[in-house]
Parts: sequence; C-alpha cells; structure tokens
Amino acid sequence: RRGGSIVNTTSGAHFGSFGQTNYAAAKGAIASMTYTWALELARFGIRVNAIGPTGTTRMSDTFAGGASPLPYIDPTLNGALVAFLCSDLAAGVSGQIFGSGGERVSHMVQPHYGKTLIREGGWTIDALAEHFSRQFAGEFGPLGMLGEPYPFHGGVTAEHVTP
Repeated sequence: RRGGSIVNTTSGAHFGSFGQTNYAAAKGAIASMTYTWALELARFGIRVNAIGPTGTTRMSDTFAGGASPLPYIDPTLNGALVAFLCSDLAAGVSGQIFGSGGERVSHMVQPHYGKTLIREGGWTIDALAEHFSRQFAGEFGPLGMLGEPYPFHGGVTAEHVTP
C-alpha cells in the first residue's frame, strides 16, 4: 500500500533491428507493456519505466560478428539510472523508456501519431495517390535501431526475383 517502482529492460532493438525480428518484437512488447502498466498501476502508486541499457558483455562479440572489437562500455554505468528511477527522486516519471550506457542517458520517445491528414468523406485510393507522397515523404525519418537515414525514398524494388 506504499507504491513503488518497476523498471523493465528493453532495448533500442524495439525501433527495428535488421536480422533480429524475434528479439526486436520481444523488446517492442516490453516497451508497450511498460506504457500499459504505467497507466494501469498508477492508481496503486506504482511507477513503471524501462531502460534499454548498453554495455560490453560476451554477447557483444556476437553482435560485431567477431570482425572488429566494439569499444568497451562498462555495463555497471547503467546502475545509477535504475537506482534513480526506483527512488522518490523520480516520483514524476512513469511510462517512459530510456536508453543508457557509458556517458549517455536518452529519452526514447514513445510511439505517437505524427502528421495527420483529414479529408471530408474519407480517403479514396485516387486521393491517397494524389496527396500521400507529397504530404508524408518528408515525415519519414531514420529507421531502425542504428538510426540510419530513411533508405526508401526512391522506392523499394527487388533487383531480381528468384522463383
């Protein structure tokens, strides 16, 4: 009856991570669970946040493919953020996700509706064809965990199709 704090662990992979569909989906589920629990548990005085920690571990070697060593990031440096989020100092923080590691703490912005187009009577395929690219193309930003620039402005086509 005194409230508390839950800190889930997710990853930047929930933004999308090439070759890791199952991992990215699981981490996305944890992010969505964090948002939902924050809403559901607030009435009990429980704050719910998540971190996407970074740190060099044995698993880091598999990510680099063994080609070149990644820079060392001390995983213990994530601890201060966890302790802060669990403390009363973070009483006003719930339903948020933070990337952490090394010298960095980043707010990972919650999914939200972006630019919205309204058309009286609804949208037709012809109306979408007329307005969609012109109105939305500039809205498409970096894609994926590593934040590469949006690669699909020129279209997505198969170079060759193998039956």
